Amino acid sequence: MQHMFNRYVLFNFAGRGSRDQDADPAWAQLFGIPLFVGLFGLYWQFRKDWRMATSFLLLFIIMGYLIAFYQNQQEPQPRERDYFYAGAYFIFAVWIALGMRGLLDLVSGAARAPRQAVSGCAAVLLLAPHSSRENAADELRLARPLQKLAGMGLCVQHAPDMRAGCHPVHQRGQ
Repeated sequence: MQHMFNRYVLFNFAGRGSRDQDADPAWAQLFGIPLFVGLFGLYWQFRKDWRMATSFLLLFIIMGYLIAFYQNQQEPQPRERDYFYAGAYFIFAVWIALGMRGLLDLVSGAARAPRQAVSGCAAVLLLAPHSSRENAADELRLARPLQKLAGMGLCVQHAPDMRAGCHPVHQRGQ
C-alpha cells in the first residue's frame, strides 16, 4: 500500500523519474513545488475552517489509502494503476488551489504596496510553464504511437463490418 499510493502522489506532485514502476520521484523535475503548495493549502484550510478541512482530509484518506488497502494490489502491477486514486488527486488539487490562495494572502499582507504582491504572485505563476513542459510529453503520449496504430489496425481490418466507422476509414453513405 505504501509503495502504490505514496509513489503515485509523489509522481504527480513532485515529479516522475521515469516510466519504470520502480522509479523514484524526480525532485529536480518539478522541485516539489506542487507538493509543498498542496501541503501548505492543507494547513491553510485547517487555519480557516477546520471542519471543512477535516472532511477533505477524510476524503483524501478514504479515496487514497483506504482504496489502496481495499484493492490489495500485488506488486508489481502489469501497468500503472494511478487512475484508482483520482479522487484523492482531486482533493490534493483543491489543496494546491487553497495553498495558492494562502500564499496570495500572505504576500499581500506582508507587502506594503500592491505592486510587490503582484510581482510575488507573478514569480509563483512563472513556474506553471516549467511544470507544463516537464509533464506534457508523458501526458500526451507523443512518443508512444502503439495505441493509435492498434486502433487504426482494428478499423482497417473490420471496416466493412463496422456501422459506426473509424476516422479516416469510414465514409458516409456506406
